[in-house]
Amino acid sequence: MENLLFHVKHSHLTYRVSWIFLFLSSAAACGYAPKYGSGREARLSVSPSPHRVAELDVVDATLDGARSELSRAGALSPGAGYPRLVIEVVRSDEVSTGIALSPDAGPLARGSGVAVVARGWVIPAPGASSERDTGDIRRIEHVSSHTDPRFDAAHYREALRVAAKAAGRALARRVLGEPEPADEPL
Repeated sequence: MENLLFHVKHSHLTYRVSWIFLFLSSAAACGYAPKYGSGREARLSVSPSPHRVAELDVVDATLDGARSELSRAGALSPGAGYPRLVIEVVRSDEVSTGIALSPDAGPLARGSGVAVVARGWVIPAPGASSERDTGDIRRIEHVSSHTDPRFDAAHYREALRVAAKAAGRALARRVLGEPEPADEPL
């Protein structure tokens, strides 16, 4: 009788363990998949398209940001082959984020929000139509103003480069299928 009781308890435990295993394995396979594939597809090279901004360092920083993000994800291809992520820097914006009243000069900006807007798409092969268009993505960097215009110009240029690099990283994440907001409030 004792052996029979142990057998019944043991089979009941096995029954519970199998149900728990079945439940956990079905919960782990929830069916989530990135929007643009698994991320295990071909590696991407990065190239610029004709840009609409005068600052070439902003274009370089955007490309550098995309390359660094693709490299982090293991999806960067060396060289300029296909498939390639093509990046267009659409514009750069600046708005005042704070105003101070100066007795000498009147109202002065005390800070600025510098934004870079870029878009990207993938060209899978020479002559093929583009795919995975990201749409416009804007990234912002804030900079404070000072009384010396040379100091302001240096900080403005650096803020533009930081915003451009962030825009490039966001474009690469969007192309890889990772969730990424298109806009940051200015």
